[in-house]
Amino acid sequence: MNKNSQYPTELLSMMRDYYKSYYLDDLALKDWEERLKTNRLQEEEILGKKLIDALQSKGFSFQNKSILILGAGTGAEGFYLHNQGFSKVNLIEPNNKAIAILKQKAKLYHLPLSNIHHGFGENLPFPSDEFDYVICYTVLEHVQDVGKTLKEIHRVIKQQGKGLILTPNYNYPEEPHYKIRTFPPAYMSWMTRLHLKLIKRYTPFFETLNFITSSKISAILETHKIPYHHEADLFPPKNTGILALMVKLLRLQRNQFFVIRKN
Repeated sequence: MNKNSQYPTELLSMMRDYYKSYYLDDLALKDWEERLKTNRLQEEEILGKKLIDALQSKGFSFQNKSILILGAGTGAEGFYLHNQGFSKVNLIEPNNKAIAILKQKAKLYHLPLSNIHHGFGENLPFPSDEFDYVICYTVLEHVQDVGKTLKEIHRVIKQQGKGLILTPNYNYPEEPHYKIRTFPPAYMSWMTRLHLKLIKRYTPFFETLNFITSSKISAILETHKIPYHHEADLFPPKNTGILALMVKLLRLQRNQFFVIRKN
């Protein structure tokens, strides 16, 4: 084990390579090593706990529930749930390098390898009515087809099940992956792109993003007749000055939180 991490050396090396590629190559974050060390080397207890605790504080109970983590990444939320005794956890992820990390973590934390799945949100490899919860955290902005992904989430949740959809709101003046305040990408993406180029942070990753908003998600769900409600931002920012006034006047949320149901 590394002294700064609970991960074995092989897994630590895989995490370092994965997040160097993401933080440095995809996002041009010069402080990638500090971000790796601060957030990712014990990500289950840092990032995973933060999300799951916030969801539980809103009344979502995961005890004895079947759960799918959609777009699991390297497993922060999924393995935190598993390590807390919520044993019916499945994780699905399209990235092959992330899948390799998930399998290493599954061995480390004694999660069956059969609970790790390679796949895409648009075509989930599960029967209908399979899960009590599908957790989709900062994933919709990355999928190829938002509508198909939302339909698939609705398909695989049980009657009375819930899909918990959390994603950035691109009406907000920020691009959260690049960690910058900027022009609202939903309707000024060209200005955001120019901003990134001026600060030498533009990479092709920017062009892969879906600049989704609450109104776009609502329209898709209503088109497909998927029952839903819109929750308050789980992690509201502490805005000050002109930004705080603008956010208040426009009722902007930094993040969107939709709960979809199957009645």
